Amino acid sequence: MASYLVREDHPLLAMELTQISDWLEWRQLWQRAMYVEQYMGLLHCGFDVPAAGPGCQTRPLQERMRINHIDRICFYLELADGWYGSDSDFLRPQEQASFNRSVHPGSMRAELARKAFAMLSQHFFRNTNTDRGDQPSWTELVAEEKVLEKVIWFFRLDEYERIPNLGHPNKPNVHEQRAREFVVELCKLGWTIRRNRWPLPDYGDEVIDRFVTARPHFVEMLIGSRHIDLLLDHLRYPLDEASWQKLEALALKERRLRTSELHRVSMRVPDSVEEAAANGSEAALVLIVLRALWAEEERLSALQAAVQQEREAKRRINELHSGG
Repeated sequence: MASYLVREDHPLLAMELTQISDWLEWRQLWQRAMYVEQYMGLLHCGFDVPAAGPGCQTRPLQERMRINHIDRICFYLELADGWYGSDSDFLRPQEQASFNRSVHPGSMRAELARKAFAMLSQHFFRNTNTDRGDQPSWTELVAEEKVLEKVIWFFRLDEYERIPNLGHPNKPNVHEQRAREFVVELCKLGWTIRRNRWPLPDYGDEVIDRFVTARPHFVEMLIGSRHIDLLLDHLRYPLDEASWQKLEALALKERRLRTSELHRVSMRVPDSVEEAAANGSEAALVLIVLRALWAEEERLSALQAAVQQEREAKRRINELHSGG
């Protein structure tokens, strides 16, 4: 019998309700959906659906949960790609002529991309580990090869050395800010992991090598997120040969450079790192500072060696005099 707060003829009481059992069923519902409102509802609940249910026994449950959750992250990243673009960017070529229709397909697709990005912000990019000593809550996921590759693809640079999928560079909203924090912390992880200190020891050297190999991509992500100055802490984030080459390539790529004629610019490759820095290349500025830091360290090291040699010479002279 219904409670006194709900009338007996309440329409909800006549409904037979169930829940989406797992991610595979969610995918099937996505394939069968037609209306943008259906897609929006599925995107909203996608991360609340169990990654795997007990129904299929082709693999152990934990393994199926891992595989399906990887697929979920990658699928949402694919859907969210281009979310910061205009509605017209989501038009098919044959739809261009009907751009001003009241029901605009480009705007509906853009709305879905923005929804997917917001869900990634809430359920993936956001670090739920508040203890500063803990690894980010997404560490185990990005350790997966497919997820790391898809994340690097999603946060790729454009021709203007920006990452479009990070959104507004100067006025980020809460979702964009989470994405930026995610990118920076991921890049840090690429340098700060250490053998025998990795938080997921079951992955072993394979995961660490994966992150080391990805460092040139992390250099690009730091450029695009405007955090390339992180590399100035060269003791904590030392550049290997591949990362150094990537930083040089970014510094010396073709760009708009001032000419000897007033208010005139030309599009060409800089003649030097210094010219690139003078024309706004952040990568070039970091290169110059790093070279200066290394030169100073070499100078101080040589001075320390000279002082040590002098002390050693004085010690030997004193020993000779004492022996005499």
